[in-house]
Amino acid sequence: AVQHSRWFCYLYWIPLLAAAIYWYVGLAILDRDHQQNRAIDVIVKLNSYSGRSLDANQTLTDLRGSIGDERARDLVLDEFNKIHNAILQVTRSSIERGGELEDALIALLLGFSLFGIVMVVVSVIQRADRLGRPAWASSGVEKLLFQQVPGAVIFSDCDDRIVAVNEAYERMTGYAEHEVIGWDIAFNHSGQQDASFYEGMRTDLLAQNKWAGEFWLRNRAGEVFADKVRRIKLAGRYGRELGYLTLSQDVVGTDDAKRLMLWQAHHDTLTKLPNRNLFRERMAQMLLRCADGNHVGGLISVDLDRFKIVNNSEGPARGDEVLMETAYRIAMCARETDTVARLGGDHFVVLLAELDDTSELERIAHSIVEEVAKPFQSGDTELYVSASVGVVMIPADGAETGELLQKADAARIQVKDQGGNNVAFFESEMNARAVRRLLLETELRKAIVDEALMLYFQPIVDIKRGVVASGEALLRWPHPELGMVSPGEFIPVAEDTGLIVEIGEWVVRGTRRQLAQWRANGLADLHLSLNLSPVQIRHEADARRLLELLAESDNKGVVLELTESALIDNSHGVRAFLTEARSLGCQVALDDFGTGFSSLSYLRDYEFDTLKIDKSFIDELANPPDYGLVASIISMGRILGMRVVAEGVETADQVDQLKQIGCDFIQGFHFTKPLPAGEFYRYVSQSEFRDVG
Repeated sequence: AVQHSRWFCYLYWIPLLAAAIYWYVGLAILDRDHQQNRAIDVIVKLNSYSGRSLDANQTLTDLRGSIGDERARDLVLDEFNKIHNAILQVTRSSIERGGELEDALIALLLGFSLFGIVMVVVSVIQRADRLGRPAWASSGVEKLLFQQVPGAVIFSDCDDRIVAVNEAYERMTGYAEHEVIGWDIAFNHSGQQDASFYEGMRTDLLAQNKWAGEFWLRNRAGEVFADKVRRIKLAGRYGRELGYLTLSQDVVGTDDAKRLMLWQAHHDTLTKLPNRNLFRERMAQMLLRCADGNHVGGLISVDLDRFKIVNNSEGPARGDEVLMETAYRIAMCARETDTVARLGGDHFVVLLAELDDTSELERIAHSIVEEVAKPFQSGDTELYVSASVGVVMIPADGAETGELLQKADAARIQVKDQGGNNVAFFESEMNARAVRRLLLETELRKAIVDEALMLYFQPIVDIKRGVVASGEALLRWPHPELGMVSPGEFIPVAEDTGLIVEIGEWVVRGTRRQLAQWRANGLADLHLSLNLSPVQIRHEADARRLLELLAESDNKGVVLELTESALIDNSHGVRAFLTEARSLGCQVALDDFGTGFSSLSYLRDYEFDTLKIDKSFIDELANPPDYGLVASIISMGRILGMRVVAEGVETADQVDQLKQIGCDFIQGFHFTKPLPAGEFYRYVSQSEFRDVG
């Protein structure tokens, strides 16, 4: 066995010697002037298989001077079997062009030289396997070859602990070899890639013996950078796993690469504005300056109104155009010394330093609102959004980044809740509202899980017959600590968070189940209406799921109520949804008519069954103009074949006036407030309104 091992050591150098001979002969042929252009062509073809390219104008001298590094680089970048395929392809193409065998010979010589290097690698690994020593541990020549690879190389054991690294790795990371031996290969990863990323990598290595991807690393100085790598599983002579070879595909140590990666880590890729990381750095600097009490700064929080509508209706590409143009407009409103950053989505901030007084801050905030409100030109289409802007003073409103952002957002949310397109400075009570809003969101999620929401029902009275003809299902939330939370408070939260989709489906199930029960108990002609939020049908997937829910059972007597805002948000999608809902047996009502952007075209295009006049008009019936307007709406509804319901009726005088102008149905506290299911059933069963007034 000892003699066999000695013979193997002698044979071990044969591939390296053959590689050197082949390399020398290949370069000798390349030196011939009349083969210069062809040689360059062959090398370019070989390199093309590794994803690299050589300059066709590069001199032969340069090629000869760098050929060792280039070939070693190919070894790093390519899977070893691709070298053989490249040689065969170049050989065949050379012969087919006219039998010029020198091209093929050049390719073969260079290829076999690389093959020799590969054999050295394999031989070293096999010998290390038998001797129980780590690869590259014994021979200075082997170590030299390892170090000459231009990209970073890591050998790790079966547990992915580092056994050896080369000098390129040390230059790239700043860590010396003796420092990292024995450490896990992921010791300097930045944390931007989670456990599932590494699990997928290990799965590929085990299944395919190789993996290619990108690591986000952190060097000794703490700088984060990306490194594209290939990983290969190494096996010994008898198939025993030896560890892993990790090969860097990029030489990332250059100053340009570092500058690029640093810029990418601190800027938004879409708008090119500073991102959250750079914003926080500059905010920290400003807070230090303001800490002495001699400097004043400001923070403006900007959020686009109706951007989601534009993005969903016009597509993400046009949505990106709006965001880029918005970034430009905000930057033009700010001063050169200010920082304009995009924190994500349609949320921007402006950080202002060295303010003399609040007037400059207020001027910039209002100019942002004015500029964003101007139309956005996208092709032949004009798109409109607006901005909700919240403002805080530094250090008057806080001395920490998180606190200032929270307060600026609280002021911004206040503006958005009031319709947007305006500016608000932070006030102490705004923070309380923001805290309550967060509390409502948290508690609402719990209420959905615990099924703590309830359905109440309000009667709708047929004036002519004097009976309850239908009812409206209304959502209620009795909270054990907060009491009965108003729908006007929690419904906007549900819509902003998307929870309204799940809640709306629950309402559909509950309303249909209750209607079926009451019809079975004798209320055969009763109709029940339920409200749909624009959010429920804004996205095609949500609308489709709602239609599938409606298709599960009979919808006789079910009325779907939509407001005009739903028609504005997504007219094409709404029309398709309502058409299919009607085919499933549902009726459709237009709720709160007269508010928002009322348009007669809605009544013509959507063929509503019921028209509901908003309470704000009923409240002003005593005024002749409003009385005439309500009479016109009722007359128009009748001509179009719709039932007309007056909402929010509270007094007998209002009932009398509505009867005089021919209103069909009335709903409001004049009869009763919304009732739980049991009370509503008793009310409908026992009530008869012979003299409605």
